[in-house]
Amino acid sequence: MALSDDEDIKNEVDDSYTFGELQFAFDELLVEFKKKCSQYSSLKKNMASVEKEKDLLVIENEHLKNDIGILEHELAKKIDHIVKPTSCNNVDLEKEVESLKEKNVNLEKSFSKFTLGSKKLEEMLASQRSYLDKTGIGYAPLEVKAKLKKTRTRPHCTYCHKIGHAINKCFKRIAHSHSHTRPSPNHNPITFRQVWVPKGTIKPTCNIKGPNKQWVPRSKYFDVFAGGTMFAGKPQRGTTVVRG
Repeated sequence: MALSDDEDIKNEVDDSYTFGELQFAFDELLVEFKKKCSQYSSLKKNMASVEKEKDLLVIENEHLKNDIGILEHELAKKIDHIVKPTSCNNVDLEKEVESLKEKNVNLEKSFSKFTLGSKKLEEMLASQRSYLDKTGIGYAPLEVKAKLKKTRTRPHCTYCHKIGHAINKCFKRIAHSHSHTRPSPNHNPITFRQVWVPKGTIKPTCNIKGPNKQWVPRSKYFDVFAGGTMFAGKPQRGTTVVRG
């Protein structure tokens, strides 16, 4: 009787859910199942990579253990060698020390000879003197005159105060002296007279072609022509007639 009652209750509960509700629950379970499957696959991949790293670490640990064992063995050998040195090594070291001592003694001897020779050489060089130095036999010491340096001087003009020429070659002084020269009493040059007349009042009665001389352009400081000196004033307004 009890079993029949339980079955009736289950049938009543099952009949209470509709098909849509069951389909919705199934879809949710399917989505959750897919999520768990993806998580499982990713965890499986991570597990594989972790196992590979574990294997590599195990191998590296073994190598490090071997290296530690080798280093410990070498360290033990060195400690034994330091604590208990062999007699052969002692003999070789003693021989090397003796040879180094002998070399040191030889070097000290050669160095002392060299220093003694250098001192004697310095004394000999200091005792030497010139053959002209006769201070020890009643002569006064030789005075060595210092060599004078040759200094090249340039001429200086006292007229124009410029460097490079002397006063006798000064162009300004020569030009000034020529502009103020006077005729000597023994020389009778041709004198000229200037007359001021209005333009066009006097006909030219002198030689139009001029004297039988060769004229040159007028200079800034003085007027010269070939064959003599012409004395003329500065040009002013009007016409200047020069007569001889």
